[in-house]
Amino acid sequence: ALWGGAASLPAPRRGQRGASAGAAEAAEAAPPGAPCGGAGYEPHLGWHVAGASAAPSGISEARLLRDVLHALQGVESACFRLSESEGRFRVSPSCVLSRPVWLMVQRMLELGSLRLRLAKATDVARADVGGRSLLHQALCEAVCEQLQDYSRLLVLLLAGSEAAPEAGAPELTLRRLWSRLLAPLGRVRLLAGLCDACGPLLGGALASAVHGFSRVGDAPARGACAAVLRRVVKPLLAMIRAWMTEGELQDPCGEFFVCADGSVPLEDLWTSMYSLEVEMVPCFVSLELARKILLTGKSVNFIRLCCPGQDWLLAAAGEEGPSPPAGASTGASGGPAAAVVASPSAPQSRGGEGSPAAPTAPAGGGGSTRRSAWGDEWHLPDLGVRVEQAAQRTNRHLVSLLLDRFALGEHCLALRRFMLLGQGDFAEGLMALAAPELCRGAAEVQRHQLLGIVDMAVRQSNAQFCPPDVLARLGVKLLAPSAGECGWDVFLLDYAVDAPLHVVFTAAAMRQYDRAFAFLWRLRRVSHALAACWSRHMALQRHLVSCAPQLRNRAPELELEMRQTLHRSTCLRNEMQHFVQNVNSHVMCEVLETSWAQLQADWQACADLDEVILAHQRYLARIEEGAFLTPKAEPILTQLGALLGLALEFTELHGQVCASAFEAVDLALRGPGGEGLGPLARSLAECRAQLDQIGAGFLVRLQALLRALEAQPALRHLSADLRFLLCRLDFNAYYELRRAAPTGEHAWPG
Repeated sequence: ALWGGAASLPAPRRGQRGASAGAAEAAEAAPPGAPCGGAGYEPHLGWHVAGASAAPSGISEARLLRDVLHALQGVESACFRLSESEGRFRVSPSCVLSRPVWLMVQRMLELGSLRLRLAKATDVARADVGGRSLLHQALCEAVCEQLQDYSRLLVLLLAGSEAAPEAGAPELTLRRLWSRLLAPLGRVRLLAGLCDACGPLLGGALASAVHGFSRVGDAPARGACAAVLRRVVKPLLAMIRAWMTEGELQDPCGEFFVCADGSVPLEDLWTSMYSLEVEMVPCFVSLELARKILLTGKSVNFIRLCCPGQDWLLAAAGEEGPSPPAGASTGASGGPAAAVVASPSAPQSRGGEGSPAAPTAPAGGGGSTRRSAWGDEWHLPDLGVRVEQAAQRTNRHLVSLLLDRFALGEHCLALRRFMLLGQGDFAEGLMALAAPELCRGAAEVQRHQLLGIVDMAVRQSNAQFCPPDVLARLGVKLLAPSAGECGWDVFLLDYAVDAPLHVVFTAAAMRQYDRAFAFLWRLRRVSHALAACWSRHMALQRHLVSCAPQLRNRAPELELEMRQTLHRSTCLRNEMQHFVQNVNSHVMCEVLETSWAQLQADWQACADLDEVILAHQRYLARIEEGAFLTPKAEPILTQLGALLGLALEFTELHGQVCASAFEAVDLALRGPGGEGLGPLARSLAECRAQLDQIGAGFLVRLQALLRALEAQPALRHLSADLRFLLCRLDFNAYYELRRAAPTGEHAWPG
């Protein structure tokens, strides 16, 4: 069909001109059977080539026709010799032709020379034992098929020239042969140009070049190149099929646009092992489709290698799936894989080294079932549909595995409960139990003791009802201690994560959890310490109320000093408690709760593992932004740290005040005339001065924090939550009014 037949070859199109058409028209005057060279040919075909007047006797057209047909098959004859140096046929010096015939013969000999060049190129490529390129081999096979059709045409023409003409059938002449070779000449020129263009290319670039030739405007040329393209893309489509359905890279020559790095450890399979070579992606595969192919193959390998007890291929072969595209037949098993990748034809193995190996069944049987279920061959027209179906099914199965079989949501909830202190009774119990141990120096803290404390806190709270697998992963991590640090500074909770959840809870993600835990743990520690201050203050207040008449009679100056000091301490504690509670409420409600709700909604809409990972990364990013843990919010975090440090300093001073007050009351009640109360009164006065200093520093720091919150451009997308926090921190404009006060007025009022 591509080359025509002996009886029905395309005639030259009307208006087709040039040297070849002119030569054919110039030969119209010659009668059939007339000689084509020598002096006797002058009246019919015009002038000779140089030296024709001394040439031998003329050559018959039948002989010239036979020799031309032989030359077109690559066979030398008396009239035409092969020039090895030039790689083409030349007219023998002993053969003298008139110029019109010579021009016509030269055009026909070009066809033979091109055929020789194509045959030589394909023979060299097929003789390459190592197989430089599977797509090159497929191109050579396609060209060989085209040349076989061309050879069959020449055989038919040669047989027609040697046989006696039938009654009424036109005799084959040189002019008719040339008219019938016009279409094959254009076809062979196209193939030669295609081979020249594809020579230095590999993989997707080669397929793109062939695809470009198949988009030309000439319909016959487009059909020929489309046939070549179908053969060329077969190895590439086989690579795509094997990668997407079995996770195998059948790419011995490095032509596939998906490449693997064997040095990457298995735990980094999803993030680093496989990558996309953009320059190897053919032009008929969009980057979006190529990324989907990469993602689907990664998903198959992740299921098989990182999900214990899972074999996606065997499981998929036994389930029901969506219908295949129109025109595609399913395999014998009728499974979902058949619906995705089935093909009506069996694969054609080229054999030899470098050919893609047939997929092998895994241990446990089912090889034939898998082969019939997944199909054998893909085709270019329905590539997008097949990729989309395979990607949807594989990615949906992987997401379902992580969320259901491996309880991704449950483990993320456990991280929220423990690492983000969402389990309030556990956090309070752990704070109370671990305080004596964490108050020691950082180098003196023992991990095994903290593990016991964590276990005790779990058993004393509702966290004991968590699944055993979750509780078994909970642990303790101690940072490297520095000089002057205590146990509070190096203590972190830890949560062990293994495959396949490690792809979501990566090392970087766990470091983000650690930073969030350190901030929330310090915030909870300050809140717990202020609550303990209130408890001690209430105990002291009840004691003072019970003995107030006696104290007022025996030591009225001490009673007045104590009352003023405790009043200032109460005011400062209330101010700090108000600040800490509002910051804690902002983080726990506006940040953690809303981020968790958004994560649940995002995971419900995820179509692949990358979207699951991205949703979790956005979840952690929202937490870090809301808790001011990002580098852009460093000024705010600095002020927060300073305020929390002042609050802890206040709790220590408050403990000294309460201890001094208890001691002074007991001494005043026991001792006669208030003897020995002078040092205690001076101690309370010193504590009051320190309270004034802490209060002034807290005021300055809090005003700086409010200014930083108002002016932070990096947090404008959180403006609603920040405005609400600002409103709660300064609901009565107290700090705004004090902002313009002189430095001397920063002292805490009496």
